Amino acid sequence: MDGPSRYFAARSIFFTTCPAGAQEMHPGSTLRLTENWKGYAMRSNRGFTLIELMIVVAIIGALAAIAIPNYADYVTRSRITDAISGLSNVSVRMEQYFQDNRSYVSGGTTCGAALPPDTTNFTFGCVGSATTYTATATGANSMAGFGYTITPVARATTGVKSGWLDQGCGWVLTKAGTC
Repeated sequence: MDGPSRYFAARSIFFTTCPAGAQEMHPGSTLRLTENWKGYAMRSNRGFTLIELMIVVAIIGALAAIAIPNYADYVTRSRITDAISGLSNVSVRMEQYFQDNRSYVSGGTTCGAALPPDTTNFTFGCVGSATTYTATATGANSMAGFGYTITPVARATTGVKSGWLDQGCGWVLTKAGTC
């Protein structure tokens, strides 16, 4: 074809072009799309294909499979701080009580210093004698299975949840058993 008309075989489009440099169609111009081109134009505006949606779902599933267990471990580690900080506080109070009274107990086997209040994750206890004490934090609710102790000379983990390791290094703070 010659003149202002062009034929694009690859796209099956026949139209009359505008004068050189024009940006839009003029009223005298024509635009004709073949059936194949119309079908392509309609399909391109429909949205996502099923395979695209399945790929997105698979990616989200893989991310969730990694993120949810890691988040649960993170929450458990953050709850362990209730026990650690409570027992550290008891240790300081017990040493202060011993300095003032030359005994760790106030009568019988009751520890002389006040225990921290129980939390939703741990309950605290303490037994002692004139020369030693053992303060404990026992896991409750979602932290059941965990147990921590502190004495004047040592700290120890007395229990961990299934799947957690205890390497005997003191207070277990991570699933791998590190202290």
